[in-house]
Amino acid sequence: MPEQVVRPATAGRTAMTPHGVMPSRTPARVLLGAMTLFIVYGSLFPFNFTATPLPLSRFLAEVDLLANRADAIDNFFLFFPLGIALYASFFRWRARTFGAVLALLSLAIGIQLAQLYLPSRTASLSDAVWNTLGIMSGMLVATQAQAVLAAQVAAHSDKRDNFLLALIALWLCYESFPFVPTLDLGMLRAHARSLVFSPPFEPSRLLQHAGAATLAAVAMMHMGWLRRPQRGLMLLGAMALGLEVCVPYGTLRRETLLGIVLGLAAGHLLACGGPTRNARLVMLLALSMLVFTILTPYRGQGQGSDFTWTPFPHLLLYGSVGRLPPAAFEALAIGAMLWAGQRLARGSALGCCMLTLLVACLFELWRVCVAGYDGDTTLMVLALALAPCAVAWRPRADSVAP
Repeated sequence: MPEQVVRPATAGRTAMTPHGVMPSRTPARVLLGAMTLFIVYGSLFPFNFTATPLPLSRFLAEVDLLANRADAIDNFFLFFPLGIALYASFFRWRARTFGAVLALLSLAIGIQLAQLYLPSRTASLSDAVWNTLGIMSGMLVATQAQAVLAAQVAAHSDKRDNFLLALIALWLCYESFPFVPTLDLGMLRAHARSLVFSPPFEPSRLLQHAGAATLAAVAMMHMGWLRRPQRGLMLLGAMALGLEVCVPYGTLRRETLLGIVLGLAAGHLLACGGPTRNARLVMLLALSMLVFTILTPYRGQGQGSDFTWTPFPHLLLYGSVGRLPPAAFEALAIGAMLWAGQRLARGSALGCCMLTLLVACLFELWRVCVAGYDGDTTLMVLALALAPCAVAWRPRADSVAP
């Protein structure tokens, strides 16, 4: 009788955690999706495509890897977290290899070829090489760092609040748009000059950035994704401050940096209180932020009490992408109202959403009839878009039937 080979019970299977539970790939796949969108956005901004591309020889001629060191570092570190996310998103090496090849063809190389249709961007073979090196380095680092990263994710997935994760993304959109950092020392020096030779101090700017950062800090502390949310809050603050400095669009203001720091600290202290008290203070802060946008031409509205049914009129009618951060500020306030309202309301979640929509309508009426500024349907559209997300993305442990 031939000798039978007894294989271990784990042979051919995916590795389990020490508790015998399959490790969740959801956080890594969220990072993978976010990095993919960020790379596509950052590489194709400002999206001024032309019908006739530049010749392919322009792409092939840019072969000097160190011709622009700042650009090379940008490309490497842009694709480095993508490599980490690719490795952590899949269990088997076959899937990881397929994902890496797909990322190389579509993002590392394909995006560079798409830039031939963008006269404001430079398609470069050297950039494609640095993109590839970033992906490969990220995957190599992930082989050692995966256990460390997994240890930071909270074990109880039923307590994760994905809606709060969306609010953090809205805050980053408000603070860091258009998300295109640079390491060019000349541009950074010119961007940071306003910190020394700055206009007069504006308390209103300080308060609006502090208020938004407070909501982001509360969201980070309560979202339930991290075992140690304090570390996540510190990382979030460092990333926001770094993007404020490294994204050379607009004016770098001391009020903005100080507001972010003070707001994150205030949000951390606020999150230490009881859940009911937290929800009440968040609701009050969110309402105050909306009142600020109503009483001032925050979105660049003219005076005249005109009203249009077109939401985001500056963006849709005039193509002004610079109006997106104010919209993100309003969306953050409305989202915070929805989150706090569901925790304060004793009835259904549907009633809370309807009340938020009513408040948005009343505020817009206030803007036009009392404050005398032009109005539109932006607030209502934001409330209608965020309300289903607030209900669907609640933690399963706190979910109640609407």
